[in-house]
Amino acid sequence: MHKQDIPVSIRRWRLTVLVAFYGLLLLFLVNSLSMTIRAGPTTLVIWFIQIFPLLIFLPALHRNYLRAYAWLSFAILIYFVHGVLTSFNSDKLLIGLVETFLSSVIFIALVIYIRKYRNHFKVPL
Repeated sequence: MHKQDIPVSIRRWRLTVLVAFYGLLLLFLVNSLSMTIRAGPTTLVIWFIQIFPLLIFLPALHRNYLRAYAWLSFAILIYFVHGVLTSFNSDKLLIGLVETFLSSVIFIALVIYIRKYRNHFKVPL
């Protein structure tokens, strides 16, 4: 399916998903790099472990596989819980709140995108 076939309103929700998705990856990178200065290079391994579940979805998101978007909506809830739990640590309050915000945006945008896409193209999930 070409980009021209998808209405602009649906493309905007997909773009919202992708921007928040990359924002979450960037948040984890910045957090890990700031910890690397204090704790050493092992935090980059932790960073990879944090982002690996997200990286699994990356090719399918860019190919616009609707089923991958649906599965990501389940997986992103883990990051929401992680963000809430991180927010309870006063040293990492801001990072936890940003992670919670980004994962919420991803989840909401995913649900809306999937629904609009399915209604417009009349395709099953």
